[in-house]
Amino acid sequence: AIVFNDNEGIVTLYDKSSDELRAFNARTLVKFQMDSSKGERERVFYSLEFDGANTGMKRPEFFEVLHELDSFIVLVKIERLKTEARRDILEPRQSPILVKRASRKFTQTQIVYFLDMEGNFEPYLKILEKEIDGDLFDINEEHNHYINADLFRKYTGQHFPALVAYAKQNDLSFKRKEHIVLILDHYKRLARR
Repeated sequence: AIVFNDNEGIVTLYDKSSDELRAFNARTLVKFQMDSSKGERERVFYSLEFDGANTGMKRPEFFEVLHELDSFIVLVKIERLKTEARRDILEPRQSPILVKRASRKFTQTQIVYFLDMEGNFEPYLKILEKEIDGDLFDINEEHNHYINADLFRKYTGQHFPALVAYAKQNDLSFKRKEHIVLILDHYKRLARR
């Protein structure tokens, strides 16, 4: 079994036959594949040299491949999970039991990149997933915003208007990872013609 801890950037391989457990990071592993927990598609990850903080010092990082095409690749980098303990105070008119409660807030950022054949990463989309785990209820939110919306047009060129029409016809968004995969599947079909 393969388990990817995206928070720590560690891939664990467990061999049931020998009861052996091995762990790898982005420095020791070039590529790995695993089935999606939702059963949608096989997930492929590459370890690539990346300078995310623009420090001039590149280091290996894991990226999930959304789509690999002849002239570019669309990747996702999953940032570390951030947790925060919170104390919320509800309105004083409510029951004393409900006045104070503890909750935890989890946030995780994913950045979608276009990668050209020269190895240049261009950030396209930021996805912020937020989960608040409270005593009374849980809240799950996802906020997606473009970093550079023009990249889709730049990389798909003359086929971009057809992709916009395809997305509209199929109720797909250029801001959702699963939809980006479907739109790029269509782009691949158009590019072959």
